Amino acid sequence: MGNAKKQSTRHMELLGQTVPHHTAGGLTGGKCIAKHESPYKENSSCSHRWQAFEKALEQKDRYNLSDERLRSAGDGAWSPLFRGGAKAVEKLAKRGEKVALSDENKGMYRHLQGKPGKGDWDVDRGKYNFKWDCNKPYYHEAHHVLPDATLRTALIEAFENPEITLQVVSEILNAPYSVHDKDNMLILPSEEDPQTDHGQA
Repeated sequence: MGNAKKQSTRHMELLGQTVPHHTAGGLTGGKCIAKHESPYKENSSCSHRWQAFEKALEQKDRYNLSDERLRSAGDGAWSPLFRGGAKAVEKLAKRGEKVALSDENKGMYRHLQGKPGKGDWDVDRGKYNFKWDCNKPYYHEAHHVLPDATLRTALIEAFENPEITLQVVSEILNAPYSVHDKDNMLILPSEEDPQTDHGQA
């Protein structure tokens, strides 16, 4: 319980002082400048993964495979990157799936799987894709276009007086502003070698 409390209050401090914060029950209205809601959590303005998913829904053509793209994928299998611990890898191995350590990316694996079929990679509220598991449907990350750490560093370095910094931050947040707003989020695939035919995400 103590750890959970630390996690929930860490984002509220800047230069050792408390700054405004509010988690709204929707996409807008939140006040936040730091990651603290890591998992995908619907109806939480501070959930950057949920905000990124909602942004992806607005840009389905970037993620969903058209019939033409499916035809061009050909047959065979791809070997995309996979992030998971020993238990996750062991679970895949028990199912007979091939997983091997990546030569290029420390702590990551290559997961041999069949090329996608119609709808396998679709962004859709009814699917598991792009939500709770960073490996579904392929390894991806929910990125901030303006990273939260970069924003905080810039705000601290822009002013010599800490009191002015805190005042500016408070006014920005009270706008209200949240660094996790869907307009600042983007889901991107992670690929070991984009020049190869395998592992494309």
